[in-house]
Amino acid sequence: KAVKRFAQNNPHRLKAYAENSKAYVAHMGGKGDFYGHEKSVTSAKDQKVTIALNGKELTTIDALAGEVLDGTFMSVAALREFYKKTIQDAKEEGLIWSLHLKATMMKISDPIMFGHAFEIFFEDVFAKHADTFAELGVNPNLGMSDLEKKIAGHAKEAEIKADFLAAVESDAPKIAMVDSDKGETNFNASNDVIIDASMPVVVREGGKQWD
Repeated sequence: KAVKRFAQNNPHRLKAYAENSKAYVAHMGGKGDFYGHEKSVTSAKDQKVTIALNGKELTTIDALAGEVLDGTFMSVAALREFYKKTIQDAKEEGLIWSLHLKATMMKISDPIMFGHAFEIFFEDVFAKHADTFAELGVNPNLGMSDLEKKIAGHAKEAEIKADFLAAVESDAPKIAMVDSDKGETNFNASNDVIIDASMPVVVREGGKQWD
C-alpha cells in the first residue's frame, strides 16, 4: 500500500510524443508464437496426464476432474524470422531496436528467446566464430557480459570484440540501452531485459530510448 500510495502522490511526468514519432511495438501477432498455439482442455475425470514434447515424455501429473490443463509452444524458426524483420524495419526507419521480455519471471522461455535475438542481431559474428564459441561454452542466452568473460584471455579475444564492434558500427540499427551510464545494451544479460520496467519508461519518455 505504501508503494502504491507513493506512486499516486508522485506521478511520473509524461513527455509529449513528437507528431512524426515512428516508435511502435512489434509482436509476432500469433504467427508461430505462444499465443497462436495455445490450447486448453478440461479434464473429464481424475486421471494421470503425460506431458510430452515432440514425442518425448517429460513428466506425468495427476489431473483432477474439472481441472483446466493449458499448453502451448513457440516456433523458433518463426521467432528468428520475426527478429530479422524487425531489425530490418528498424534499420530502414532509423529507429533504435529494443527487446522487451519478461525474463526474470519466465526463466526458461525468455532467456532462450533473448539468446535467439542476440544471435540474429550478430548473425555474422556468431557464424564466423562458431567453433571458438563452442570450444569456450559460450551461451547466447546469457548475453554479452557472459560472452566477454568466456573469451577473456583467448587468442581471438581482440578479433571477436572487433567483429562485434564492426557489426554495431555497420548499417545495423542502434541498440537500446538498459544502462546507458555503464554502456550496457539490451544484449548485456537476459535478466536485464524486463518488460515491466522498460516499456513504461518508453511511454514516459515520449516513445524514446537511450542508444
